Amino acid sequence: MNSSGTVASVAEVETVSHEPKDKIQGQVLAVVGLALFCDYLLLTLCIPILPNFFNGTYGPFMISLLFAAKPALQFFFNPLMGSLVDKHGPKKPLIFGVLVLAMSTLLFAFGFSLSNLHTAYIILLISRSIQGIASASTMSAGMTLIAMTHQESIRGTAMGLAMIGVAFGALSGPPVGGILSYYTNYWTPFIIAGGMLIVDLFAQLAILHDSFQFLSCSPIVYIEEEEQTEFRRKSQSREHESLDSLGPVPGNKADDQGNGPDSVNTKGMISLIGDRHVRMVFIICVLGNACVGMIEPLVPIYLVNQYNENILNQGLIFACATFSYLLFTPIAGYISDFYPKWICLNMGLLSCGFGLLLFLSTVNSIPSVCICLVFIGSGMSFIDTPTMPFLSEIVEVGLV
Repeated sequence: MNSSGTVASVAEVETVSHEPKDKIQGQVLAVVGLALFCDYLLLTLCIPILPNFFNGTYGPFMISLLFAAKPALQFFFNPLMGSLVDKHGPKKPLIFGVLVLAMSTLLFAFGFSLSNLHTAYIILLISRSIQGIASASTMSAGMTLIAMTHQESIRGTAMGLAMIGVAFGALSGPPVGGILSYYTNYWTPFIIAGGMLIVDLFAQLAILHDSFQFLSCSPIVYIEEEEQTEFRRKSQSREHESLDSLGPVPGNKADDQGNGPDSVNTKGMISLIGDRHVRMVFIICVLGNACVGMIEPLVPIYLVNQYNENILNQGLIFACATFSYLLFTPIAGYISDFYPKWICLNMGLLSCGFGLLLFLSTVNSIPSVCICLVFIGSGMSFIDTPTMPFLSEIVEVGLV
């Protein structure tokens, strides 16, 4: 959304593209998906590399600090980047996020090439922190751009397809990092990831930036306000029915507080967070990701202690969660387009909780570990996929 409160502003685009709309939408999905892929590839590349690189120089707490730096910075910068996207549109924040992510990746490569481990630790900590800032910008701007270029009826499916980049990145990271660092050196995987980000950056500039019109690249076309309103009107009864079961929608004309459509635009961030619909989504996302965060250290420790599995096998076993995420993400996107999204979110939470309980109580073999990871991965797909469309729906119903 932009500062005017509409899904798309015609003033943002001065030239109308002559290319088919589905082609433009495909290009947007490609650049956003590649950016998310590189982000999560960089996130998981470090899993097999960091402990071996420091080789006992730093204990588990210091290594954990490196892993925690990225989500911590992303947590604090997500609201700020979201606000910037609302005010200035998604194009510049998306390009900025990918540029900073590329710089972070190359800084990783430099840190892993150093022989002084203490200096390397400081550089890697800075790199991991910068990655968190870049991820906040990339995720906020990328999902907003998809929302602005896809009709409401296909938005959930489009975001689900873009989130496949997340699954591919998380899937590829551990085995790619382990194989390349074993046969070459520790910094080679990050050089490759940095090169992919530079390619994505130029692709974004060609598709999104008006200064590249001399290359015969048409500027992005947003969904027209009239067309978006038509889709809202057709699905209004379904959206109101699903959201009314949760209570009054913020900014709805029928709100007991008498708030009109413009009230959404004037809501501050604090009041938005105070809305119970947003809190519900927030709590479900926190619980789901906390489940994944608990599994990440538990699975490698269990596999080493019980079966003496090496790092590469640990990554391949853990990839069961990502395979299931990859499999169920398009399904979750399709379901969220036709059923209330809060049902999809709760299904995901139940699946994650069931997988975690199975792991903590009944795991006694490698296949049982894989089954638990499948439940957790599929649950996260049902949590991640409808989150952005659901938040958008909550606001848009209030604007009808």
